[in-house]
Amino acid sequence: LTDDQYYAMGEDIGYYVAPTAGAILTALSVLWVARRLTSAFVLHGVLVGVVAMLLTVGFIFSARPEHQLMYIVSFGLKIAGGYVGGLVAQWRYRGTSNRTCPTPT
Repeated sequence: LTDDQYYAMGEDIGYYVAPTAGAILTALSVLWVARRLTSAFVLHGVLVGVVAMLLTVGFIFSARPEHQLMYIVSFGLKIAGGYVGGLVAQWRYRGTSNRTCPTPT
């Protein structure tokens, strides 16, 4: 492959991988943020997703016109990733709060 073909392939891969990676990393960030919460997991997850979106919204203005739709998709995926992260955090909390700690004797 030529250098131009490698460059084009890298752009194509990044075009599809970056939005998915952003959503996954947003969900993981929600799990980190929610580790000490006891309620409102989904709300905090969506808020983390909105903050992640706001941190990257400026890039849409420098994007090529043909890439702007994917930026909008990635913004939605970050909010969705925050929502899913909030659901997972809530599920994890409910799973651990039902367990009882053994009392030392």
